[in-house]
Amino acid sequence: MKLRTRHLKIKIKSLAAEAAIIRHEEHRLGLADARLARRGEKRRHDADRCDLMAHRKEVVRPTARASMLAYACLRSVPYARVEQVCGVDNHPDWDEVGKEAARFGATSAAIESWSVDAKAHVDA
Repeated sequence: MKLRTRHLKIKIKSLAAEAAIIRHEEHRLGLADARLARRGEKRRHDADRCDLMAHRKEVVRPTARASMLAYACLRSVPYARVEQVCGVDNHPDWDEVGKEAARFGATSAAIESWSVDAKAHVDA
């Protein structure tokens, strides 16, 4: 299967745009609540803002990270160049990275080789 790096790059850009749109909407809802508070009315948008923030942080962000790492895998860029520091409790979802890389044309041998090096860097 041909590597589809351009398609993956478009997905990454779409996820970045989605995160930006969500941040913009969070900001708008915050401003609306501030206007309500100035008028002495009860805030109405806190739940919506929290839902949007949770979606951005818990769904969009990990998907974007997995896609970026899959892009690095497709291009044979070492993990250490993509993420120099990885927090102890913030390891990537290696299964998701492998699925994304395979979906966009990486061979299982290439994914395995890249993942072994990446996991060694994270564990070091």
